[in-house]
Amino acid sequence: GTKQWVSNGTVAGILVVLAITGEHDGRKAFSALLVPRDAPGLRVEPMSELTALHSSPHARLHLEGCRVARTALLGAEGEGFATIGRPLREVEDAINLGALGGGLQALLRRLARGVPRDDAALAETLGGLQAQVDGMAAHARAVAAAFDAGMHGEPLHRLTLAGRQWARQFQSQVEWVRKENGLQEDGTLGRWTQDLDVIINLSRRIDQGRLHRTGAALIHGDGAAGPASRPQGRLHRMGAALINKVS
Repeated sequence: GTKQWVSNGTVAGILVVLAITGEHDGRKAFSALLVPRDAPGLRVEPMSELTALHSSPHARLHLEGCRVARTALLGAEGEGFATIGRPLREVEDAINLGALGGGLQALLRRLARGVPRDDAALAETLGGLQAQVDGMAAHARAVAAAFDAGMHGEPLHRLTLAGRQWARQFQSQVEWVRKENGLQEDGTLGRWTQDLDVIINLSRRIDQGRLHRTGAALIHGDGAAGPASRPQGRLHRMGAALINKVS
């Protein structure tokens, strides 16, 4: 079979592979296996089409008749997804929100470099974006704390989904501001944007399913959020401070 999106796959000496090793009640059972890079039947192919995330090179694994010793089994047979795959995904999702917020802050500061100091309207817009980054940072800390306190499963998934959804909307707003105001896109801004696109959208299909279920439940239930007030003076001061900091 083939496995895509293997983080650091081109430089790793040992790979953890989740493979189907059986079936229980009509459902596939996955086991985690430690596969040496030089194992017969394993071919590691760089994902040359991926032009982002250069600091973490990704690979595609091709396994054809690849056999490993039984001692390569990591954990209990047939329990790889439940005991390793799913928990690892929860850790990754929870921790990545902090790194994602840091990336969005860097993106915003880079954007602010091209803004004239006397542009009051754009200062207010950037102040609004900075307020969102601050909110995302607080959300990321709360998610990490909740995870450390033992939160798992659907409650945690909703919080991490909210963070990624927030990040997607934020990045769309940054791009709109750049284009609408004719701000120059330098090479660094473009590379950072591309990296963030990949990170945010790695789990897009899973997120879409969760969003659909949440929306369907909302349609059949009740509850609506009212509009929040817009403190324009404070937003202007935040944006002006951001422009002055990077100019």
